[in-house]
Amino acid sequence: MLHRNSSERFKDKEKIAGWVGNLNLKGYVGFNDWRLPTEEKTASLLAPM
Repeated sequence: MLHRNSSERFKDKEKIAGWVGNLNLKGYVGFNDWRLPTEEKTASLLAPM
């Protein structure tokens, strides 16, 4: 799953990991397999098509 958020509060890796863990704990929108994208996936999202 990918979640879009441009908030300034998510610039710290530990805070991001905690936020993702909380999504999984709560079963956000019925899912508990939230994760951060890999570097390759992130780069592919930013690459021009």
